Amino acid sequence: MAAEAKAPLLQEARRGATPAQTIGNIVVSIVGTGVLGLPYAFRTAGWLAGALGVAGAGAATFYCMLLLVSTVTVHPSMLLLLPSIFAPDLAY
Repeated sequence: MAAEAKAPLLQEARRGATPAQTIGNIVVSIVGTGVLGLPYAFRTAGWLAGALGVAGAGAATFYCMLLLVSTVTVHPSMLLLLPSIFAPDLAY
C-alpha cells in the first residue's frame, strides 16, 4: 500500500489571527451589512427618521463600547475570557 499523502487541509492550523485580519473581518461584517440594509431602511423610514435611527444606533454602539472598555479597565481578568467567549482565531 502506498504511503498516504498528507492533505493540505489537515495541516497544523495557525493559532490566532493577525491584527490586519481581525480589522478586515470587522470592517467587512459591519460595513457589508450597512451597505446592503441602509438604502431600504431610508426608503422605508424616510430621510429624517432614517438619519435619527442611524444616529441612535451609532450612539448605542458607542455607549456599549465604552461599557466594555470600562469593564476591562476595572476588571483586567476579563481579558482572560476572550478565548473562551470568541473563536480562538479572533482572540489574539
